[in-house]
Amino acid sequence: APPPPAAPPPPSLADRLGALALEAEKMAAGKASEARLADLERRYQAADDATVTEPDVTALRERFAAARAAMQARLAEDQARREAEEAQARARLEKLAAELERRAEKTDVKGGEAALRSAPPLLKAPGDDALKARVRAAIEKVTLKLGELRDAESWKRWANVPKLEAICKEAEALAEVLSEVEDKRRAPALLKDMQARWKSVGAAPKTQHDALWTRFRTACDAVYEKSKDYFGKLDEERAGNLVRKEELCVKVEALQDSMEWKETSEVIKQLQEEWKAIGPVPQDKADAVWKRFRAACDHFFGRRAEIDKSRDEERAANLALKEAIVARVEGLATSTEWRQTADQIKAAQEEWQTIGPVQRDRGDEIWKRFRAACDAFFDARKAAFARADDERQENLTRKLLLCEKVEALAAAEDNAGALATVKELQAEWKATGPVPREQSDELWRRFRVACDVIYSAPQGASVADIEQVSASGVTGFANRLDLAGIAAKLQMASGDAPEAVAAEKTGEKSGKKKKPSPP
Repeated sequence: APPPPAAPPPPSLADRLGALALEAEKMAAGKASEARLADLERRYQAADDATVTEPDVTALRERFAAARAAMQARLAEDQARREAEEAQARARLEKLAAELERRAEKTDVKGGEAALRSAPPLLKAPGDDALKARVRAAIEKVTLKLGELRDAESWKRWANVPKLEAICKEAEALAEVLSEVEDKRRAPALLKDMQARWKSVGAAPKTQHDALWTRFRTACDAVYEKSKDYFGKLDEERAGNLVRKEELCVKVEALQDSMEWKETSEVIKQLQEEWKAIGPVPQDKADAVWKRFRAACDHFFGRRAEIDKSRDEERAANLALKEAIVARVEGLATSTEWRQTADQIKAAQEEWQTIGPVQRDRGDEIWKRFRAACDAFFDARKAAFARADDERQENLTRKLLLCEKVEALAAAEDNAGALATVKELQAEWKATGPVPREQSDELWRRFRVACDVIYSAPQGASVADIEQVSASGVTGFANRLDLAGIAAKLQMASGDAPEAVAAEKTGEKSGKKKKPSPP
């Protein structure tokens, strides 16, 4: 017998890895699962020999790793897709449950029925069991609610039957009456009223509704047929109304781009009142002519609204400027720097005049604040000036009295005593404030002349002499003295007169007379 065939040699490492890499690539291109991938990896680990580093073996390892990575990526994508589908299914179930629960509290039959129709597909699809249980519970509630609503609707329809029959009788009676009377003017209004009431009553049970509707429509047709002449006149009237309303459209369209906001607004409002006073137009024309008229009105008033908006912004800016002025003037209202502050407030008033109007509801308020602040300052200044005038009058009275006192000293025999008294009166004069300006110079001249008389008594000067030289003071009067007197006065004025120094130390009176200071 022939010898048995020799056993085939075992596959090489390259053959084993090549087969596994090919299988992995097929799995990556087809359907893969976690279990198949785990089995393939187990077999690969058993077949590989890490000690072999030949180039062809390394290339096969890389092929297997690439295929394995592709399978893992596909498995991750499949997992993400499943999770997204599950999330969508949960969201749909939650939305359906919420909608059904809401419908269980409503009285909308059609809405409840639509919600129930959308439930079965979602219940059959994969999804969260707890959510499905919630949906089924809501379905039961909606079903019960719809049953109650259908019973109530059925009862209502049954109750509508006598109401609809009554309206049918009214229409039939009106048709009979129109056969006997000539004045059919009220027929359209009566027919319109019956049709409106028919709609408001609602439907009858399906088994009776069609018959009742046919009966009512037949009666209405009879009414219309018997009053069609009047309806013809009514159509003519509506055609005339259409012409009048079209004329109003033309007028408003001619005004829609006007910039005379106030005048045009009044005109358009008047045209709107005329529109309301005009009766109805043919029904097939009513919507178009109304849209035309309203579009023109809306165009004008829309433009005016934009202008008003910009004006509002401008007036708000003006209000901010005026509030800043008011704050500034209020800060000056208590100032006592009369001239400087008055100039500042007058400048603020001029600035106020250059600013435009503010919002109507704020105009009076901001103006009153500004006026009050201005009035507070000027009233205070006026009061201060009045007090100053009073003080000047009081000072005038006091200085007149001082003049009289000094003038009375001219006749005194005791010149030394008179000089002492004059000095006291001069000090009092200096301590007394100003007098009215128009009397100041003359009063001062009078006081100075009287003082000069006392100081000049040793030289024998008369009042007339003093008055002649009063305008030139000591120098003018000294020109009328002898040379010795002039020299003495010059020495005394320079402080070099020894007699004057000795007299001052001993308390004796020198011949020098002190002139009073100006007020």
